Amino acid sequence: MTDGLIMAIQIIMALSLLVFIHELGHFLFARLFGARVERFFLFFDAFGIALWKKKIGDTVYGIGWLPLGGYVKIAGMIDESLDTTSQQSDPKPWEFRSKPAWQRLLIILGGILFNIIAGFVIYGFYLLNYEKTYIPIEALKPEGLYVYDAGKNLGLQTGDLVIAINNKEAHRLKDIAGIRMNFAQDFTVLRNGNTIQVEVPDTILMMDYIQKHGILYRPYKVALQIDSVLPDGPAAKAGLQKGDTIWRINDVPIFEIDMLPKFLESFKNDTINVVIRRQGKLISKTAYIDTSGRLGILIQPILLYPREEYSIGKSFKYALIESMEFIYYNAIGLGYIISGKVSAKESIHSPIALARLYGSEINWGRFWRLTALISLILAFVNFLPIPALDGGYALLILIEMITGYKPGPKFMEYFVRVGLILLLLLMGYAFIKDIIVLILGG
Repeated sequence: MTDGLIMAIQIIMALSLLVFIHELGHFLFARLFGARVERFFLFFDAFGIALWKKKIGDTVYGIGWLPLGGYVKIAGMIDESLDTTSQQSDPKPWEFRSKPAWQRLLIILGGILFNIIAGFVIYGFYLLNYEKTYIPIEALKPEGLYVYDAGKNLGLQTGDLVIAINNKEAHRLKDIAGIRMNFAQDFTVLRNGNTIQVEVPDTILMMDYIQKHGILYRPYKVALQIDSVLPDGPAAKAGLQKGDTIWRINDVPIFEIDMLPKFLESFKNDTINVVIRRQGKLISKTAYIDTSGRLGILIQPILLYPREEYSIGKSFKYALIESMEFIYYNAIGLGYIISGKVSAKESIHSPIALARLYGSEINWGRFWRLTALISLILAFVNFLPIPALDGGYALLILIEMITGYKPGPKFMEYFVRVGLILLLLLMGYAFIKDIIVLILGG
């Protein structure tokens, strides 16, 4: 129960911040163009019940009791409240419907714009204060990458250095991993001093390929650091400590987690020589491996490369690049869903699934990183041309700007009503699916 409560608190904190920022975007653009904002609420005051509200000027500010979003109500606009009373009289100068199309478009897109800016700023803050350093791609020379079978099957080789994915140059190690790798269509590789192109076959969808076969490659220089030592185990008896780095076992270099248990399995009921690195010095220890074939340690892999610090400029430069890439690849992912390459069922999630990503312990680095990404997701989803979403309103305004046709109140009412029904059905499906997964322990 405590774990679930911590997850719930984190997702409510994140969504509260992001919804406030989104609605603030609408609010400020409306005020900029002289459109009156009648209500500005964080959370929904369903059935007219509010935890707090206060009228200042023409606007009622408040906090609702239902933590599923928030809203601003702009005078003269038919929104999700489906209030059409303002449409029964002549347009007033302060109403949304009286403003030029370009101003109405900016008012509608204000929330999306603010979520993009928030995602970028929060992510820059995260890089500067939590990630702090990065490994330059140049630091991987001359060894290059250790390539697994999944990568070799695509034409990559151990020793290759991936310097670009999809023709986008890599400056950091993380630039050749994550979302870029999941959507890779080609790799630019430095091999034996030559630059070559490795194409991914059209029949392969990289995100599915990686899920089935594992990651393609990893940095070559990896050491296994002891994260904890189990009491009374072989490692504890041999004098191994947390923070030690395993260098060799019986003169064999150990450079990946999977290699360790397989290697130890062959030394059951036998004594091994373990060379560790402790405080910059190599130390030799003797350990007896019992019938379990284990040392009794938990391992954390570490990368043995020089790092560079994120300056303020670099933090926000890379935050901007990653933010734009994240939105771009979300659009590509949506195309995969529409074309049937990716299951829509597996791609639709509710706040329950998002809450689980935050984890049962509050880790502020993880919190801000996820919050930044969710802000970008909110911007992307709201931009979709779906009735009742910002993108749906924006599409109608763009059509008006091109054709001169402005939909009437009755059309707008049905437009929003249909959109709300679609969104409620989609949200209901996502909640039910995630609840089932939660119950079944998926």
